[in-house]
Amino acid sequence: MASDEPSGTYRQGGSVSDPMAQRSKRGLAPVFFLIATTWMFSVIHPSGAAAQDSAALERGVYELVNAHRSTLGLAPLVYSEEIAAVARRHSQAMATGRTGLGHQGVEARRKELSERIVFSRFAENVGANNQTPPLAAQTAVAEWLKSSGHRQNIEGQFDLTGVGIVRTSTGLYFFTQIFVSSSRLRSGTPGGS
Repeated sequence: MASDEPSGTYRQGGSVSDPMAQRSKRGLAPVFFLIATTWMFSVIHPSGAAAQDSAALERGVYELVNAHRSTLGLAPLVYSEEIAAVARRHSQAMATGRTGLGHQGVEARRKELSERIVFSRFAENVGANNQTPPLAAQTAVAEWLKSSGHRQNIEGQFDLTGVGIVRTSTGLYFFTQIFVSSSRLRSGTPGGS
């Protein structure tokens, strides 16, 4: 299927939010569709220009999500590099084919973060596209906003977020954005009381 995809294809991996994990029920569309297979790609290891590219895209997704929230009168999300590191590892797993495009391992990510941050809600959006920067970030957020599950996470009652993006050598970007509802750190962690 990958060989006959048009340029600029976006793959939505679904969204997860409390209380139960839910997947978007969208059908196939020319530029927007769900992927149920595992993708194998060689990944550019973040260094030099590739790392700056991913960091700029991560910041772009964060800013676009907050801009959308602002139009609704919602408080901006605070960026957490700790959450971003967890999101980035999931994007890396999807990009290398260790997991498919989706939420495999979401409970492990939730547990890992709960050991460092006290939160009552957790949500996650994932996706992939092969746009060039900065269109890759704009496409990811625009497509998430077309999906009720992703939109619900973006517009949810969360206060912390982190974004992780990994690019494959073929130019495909994998996106993970995690949202949590409390900014209190657990005792014994850097910044915790």
